[in-house]
Amino acid sequence: MPITILNAKGYSFCKSYQYRDKKLVKKNIFLPRYFRLETAEADSLEQLSALLMRLEDDPSRLIIRGAATDEIDVSKPVRRKKADGLLLPQEAPFVDKPINWRMLGDKYGVSHDTLKLAGDKLID
Repeated sequence: MPITILNAKGYSFCKSYQYRDKKLVKKNIFLPRYFRLETAEADSLEQLSALLMRLEDDPSRLIIRGAATDEIDVSKPVRRKKADGLLLPQEAPFVDKPINWRMLGDKYGVSHDTLKLAGDKLID
């Protein structure tokens, strides 16, 4: 399964706080206009977990749900916008592409205690 990652070196997408006048104050996040596009493959839960663990210490990268259109030149920066026929591909490079995801958790009546991992399949 392809995973789309946006990279903006020098920026942090993590929420951060600082004490100011004895109060905890949330710092603003400044999103850049352009990003470098990366993709990674995760065909199993182990691969997805390894990818997420690799990315968790890098605040300049984030995973998005969209997929890049075929016209994108990945060597050039892209904007984080949905594809639009009126804009250049680098300015609106992403399309909603259905990917099969499985939501796990209490919302769907699956407790973490009842799940066992068997290769790439989740079983009761």
